[in-house]
Amino acid sequence: MTRAIILAAGFGSRLMPLTTSSPKGMVPLCGVPLLMRQISVLRAAGIHDITIVGGYHEEALYGLGYPVVRNAEYATTNMVESLMRARHVLDGSADILMCYGDIVYESRVLDTVLNTQADIAITADLGWEKLWSARMENYASDVETFKMRDGKIIELGKKPTDLKEVEAQYIGLVKFSAAVQSRILTFYDALDRAATYDTKSFDNMYMTSFLQGLIDAGFDVRPALITNGWLEVDTLEDHTRYEALQSEGSLAEICDLPAPTTLDALLKRPILFDASNLDMLSRKLEIVGTLHTSYQGTKPAGNVATPEEAAMLLAQLLKAFDDTNDYRYLNTVIKALGGTLKNPRPAWQAELEQLVAARLS
Repeated sequence: MTRAIILAAGFGSRLMPLTTSSPKGMVPLCGVPLLMRQISVLRAAGIHDITIVGGYHEEALYGLGYPVVRNAEYATTNMVESLMRARHVLDGSADILMCYGDIVYESRVLDTVLNTQADIAITADLGWEKLWSARMENYASDVETFKMRDGKIIELGKKPTDLKEVEAQYIGLVKFSAAVQSRILTFYDALDRAATYDTKSFDNMYMTSFLQGLIDAGFDVRPALITNGWLEVDTLEDHTRYEALQSEGSLAEICDLPAPTTLDALLKRPILFDASNLDMLSRKLEIVGTLHTSYQGTKPAGNVATPEEAAMLLAQLLKAFDDTNDYRYLNTVIKALGGTLKNPRPAWQAELEQLVAARLS
């Protein structure tokens, strides 16, 4: 069994204005939020135990239907701190896949890291130059070292003096085997909080610095080598170029974008809220009249849901009806589809209407 932790706490300043009111992971790429694409691939591989670490506009993550752990200090900390906010998941009961929230990848990429046997398996792209040259004109200043010897990784994340030191590129997808998770936490807890790590303070340590520390401490760290099949959406320029390539029909040469979760898959999920929360959510949806990603009291606390988030929410209510035969849930979905609830209209509306009609017949 494998569980996943998705690190999605960051602000994403270089993606402004797309991150004005949502975290990087909820930025749509070709119409679908990055996290929805990534979660679809995880679920297709049988990974349903997913924890998301949120921070900036974390309320936008609730509609995804998975536990959200908060890194309240997201603005002054980095990826390692976000990972450690979910350290309770690293309990040794299953392999853990750590995923950056601003990447998407094909199923073959996920399969490669899942099938790599090591204490720590780090996904790395041998064909990175194809992606980097599509992202920027002069990419030499934006790459990091990745050195291998005898099937193991010996260095990553440093500033290269020569492109020969870049044998592959780290993509932000790492598997920690169940057997070594307690040792990893012990290693982390023993780190000097007053020291600097690649010029960064402990709280702002890069993930690559932490992984390098594990390599230097003797952990068996091996590469899960791929050739393309993934994207990082780090800047507005990245986003613009990827969407242009998709429009031209050439993005698939670098990464064939994974499709979003289908309604059928959403309806196969267990109910993610208990009955009291679903009852309250149904009432507030009808009272407020707009689909939101979270609520405080009787008023929306978060942003208006995207169409994709709305579809996931309505699918959960439909699933609740299937499991409980409580027509209040079905009634809420009918009102949403009929226009009682204001825009945005939920994605897959026609399919939802057919599913509702089948339940009324």
